[in-house]
Amino acid sequence: LAKVSPNREGKYEVLPRKSYVFSTIEEVNMPLNLLGVLFPRSTLIRSGVIIGSALVDPGYVGKLHMLMFNSSEFPFEVERGARVAQISFSKVEGISKGYSGYYQGGRVV
Repeated sequence: LAKVSPNREGKYEVLPRKSYVFSTIEEVNMPLNLLGVLFPRSTLIRSGVIIGSALVDPGYVGKLHMLMFNSSEFPFEVERGARVAQISFSKVEGISKGYSGYYQGGRVV
């Protein structure tokens, strides 16, 4: 995975054919009756930038972590706080135990 630092304008340059792991500024506190699925915003799709993430489990608390891959041959600039993903919530039927795994609280490996 590549590392990136902001340029003089405070923007991050996502280089062509490189992958980056990033975290959201926001934190979620998922109720036990909902799960979340993250989708990229259309600007990223049109620019050839792919976002990958896991499901946001019921009961998960913390920041969300995603993989950003620039599949294009051109650099892509993104500002801190830019809207790069959107979350869709689905209701969970029945009883949910809730997430209690290693990554609870937004821990990153």
